[in-house]
Amino acid sequence: MKTSALKKILLVNTSLILIAGYYCVFIDNYVEPSWLILAIGLTNLVLFTTFYGIQRYQTYQNPFEHIKIEQNLFYLDNHVFPIADINVIIVNQVDGRGLLQLPYIDDGKVSYQFDPAYIRKLQQFIAKKLPQAELVI
Repeated sequence: MKTSALKKILLVNTSLILIAGYYCVFIDNYVEPSWLILAIGLTNLVLFTTFYGIQRYQTYQNPFEHIKIEQNLFYLDNHVFPIADINVIIVNQVDGRGLLQLPYIDDGKVSYQFDPAYIRKLQQFIAKKLPQAELVI
């Protein structure tokens, strides 16, 4: 998970605890502890789902609209990588979607889902254009 996501989760949890503490001391003089725990737990669930589950993959229909190889550089959407740095590329099907991932670059955070109809073409493209990289199928 990205550090910024963890910072946001910590900030929200700290805010909830401070608000609950303020309410306990200055307004009601008492809050049932189980409600506070429930509120923090639900917030964690929502935040972890948002920052980890949903943003884990970018999703595209056609991966070829987002891939380009020029002058020893591999362009993948907004990312640019020297071809020499790419040792392993995963192109496979996971949960009914195609998956393109660079597992050893940026701690495996470079991952894209796409229409599984493009898997075979993308595997052939990667094998042809990046022969030095190990293609995990």
